[in-house]
Amino acid sequence: MSQDVNDKRHFFRVSFFKEDNVDCKAKLYFQTNESKYLPIEIVDLSGGGLRFKSSINMPVNYASNILLNFHISLNQDLFQLTGQVIWKKEYKFYYYYGAKFFKISATEQASLIRALNLFQMKKVKTKREAIPPKKQVMVNG
Repeated sequence: MSQDVNDKRHFFRVSFFKEDNVDCKAKLYFQTNESKYLPIEIVDLSGGGLRFKSSINMPVNYASNILLNFHISLNQDLFQLTGQVIWKKEYKFYYYYGAKFFKISATEQASLIRALNLFQMKKVKTKREAIPPKKQVMVNG
């Protein structure tokens, strides 16, 4: 199986749902030195960036001038990461954005990837424990 040359992802992604209770706050920094908090919900996260949902419509032509400071609480670890919006899609009443992390150290990135692995393993384990065991039926021939 060959990898698509257009696939720019270098890290696995973990998807999040409201019941996952992953806390994230984002603060926008504009080149004009203005800043404001942005209500967001993380859709998925990787070692290289994240996809998030917001009711705020950020103009695409300003996206390259906008920096986001993400405060992400995951597995009782707090990550403070800076990202830049690289794409936007409108969907009904929300906007989906892709942000790429930059100025992230190798140590910070490795810690985030470990936390994502741990989160994913706990999620799979919890899902398995929620599935009732199969009943064995004895059939006499």
